[in-house]
Formats: sequence, structure tokens, C-alpha cells
Amino acid sequence: MVAAANWLHALTPSQAIVLIVAYALLVQGYAVWELRRALNFSRLQPFIIGSAMGIPAGLVVLKCAAPSHLRIAVGVLNGLLGGSTGLGGILPMIWCGLRGWSKEEQRAVF
Repeated sequence: MVAAANWLHALTPSQAIVLIVAYALLVQGYAVWELRRALNFSRLQPFIIGSAMGIPAGLVVLKCAAPSHLRIAVGVLNGLLGGSTGLGGILPMIWCGLRGWSKEEQRAVF
């Protein structure tokens, strides 16, 4: 989040998003590998379905929004921005925490 805020001032949203997504894939790919035994695909299903709907909507926002508007919206419209910026972690984190899942189960879903 901190890097994204800085990148969005120096780069176009499209350029910043490429960096955010690339870094997220690298870090989260390692985390998924380490937590592979804690993965429960039935728990992942709502997140996969939500992402499948949210990513196209986020891409439309990315294409149409002015950079200044996107900077203001980061952190406020997290669900929609998950698809357009790769910053979709806060809502799943809150949801998993409310469900009472263990730390490992939560990290596996993230």
C-alpha cells in the first residue's frame, strides 16, 4: 500500500499496477507454496468467484478513471480496486478474521 501510494504519484496507474501485480504474484506465490497444506478450496470458492466478477470491473475503472481520481479512491473502494490495482487483500482479511479461521487458514486464503 505504501509503495502503491508513491508509485501512483510517479507513474501512470497502468504502470503502477503492473509493478503491484508482479510483486504480489511473487510474494503470494511463495506464501501459497508454503501454506499449500492449509488450502481448503471450498473456502476459497467465494473469493475466486468474487475476483472473477471484480477484476473485469476493475479493469474498466483503470481504463476510464483519471489518475487523480484513482489516487483518491485507493483504500476506499477496495473491493472494486482489487481487480484494477491488485490491492484486494483488506476485505478478504476482514472476512477471514470474522469467520474465526486459524492464522494459517487465513494466510492460505489471502
